[in-house]
Amino acid sequence: MIITPTLPWLPAALARLDQYRWIHFLSAGVEKIWDMDFDKTSILMTKSSGVHGAPMSEYAMGTMLYFDKQFGRFHDLAKQALWQRSWLDELTDKQLTVLGLGHIGQSLARRAKAFDMQVVGTQRTPRSISSVDRVVALEDIGPELARTDF
Repeated sequence: MIITPTLPWLPAALARLDQYRWIHFLSAGVEKIWDMDFDKTSILMTKSSGVHGAPMSEYAMGTMLYFDKQFGRFHDLAKQALWQRSWLDELTDKQLTVLGLGHIGQSLARRAKAFDMQVVGTQRTPRSISSVDRVVALEDIGPELARTDF
């Protein structure tokens, strides 16, 4: 078994091996491999689809909280030993628009709903998805972007 990223040096590395029957790619997107020069017909190939949903969606939630709760501003004030009152915004009822409802997008939608956000997302063929209030085709996203907060 070979566990590898999809990097340009992969065909050269595979050519140095006597045999292998399975390649597991560390990324979810493996479109690059089809242009790589190695035998793809006699081996099992798997990918890491779905493993990035939690960390990427948590990062996105963190950035929304960073801006709404003004963490950067408060950090800077703390370094100056200053205290200034200010009204903090909330994620509740804000609209999150997710461009692409794959594993990461759906994971983000679930987390956003836990904050009582309105969630809109895009799919090539729109269909109902739990934790998403409205699903639209990408070409119809314009009106939603005009209303989105994140």
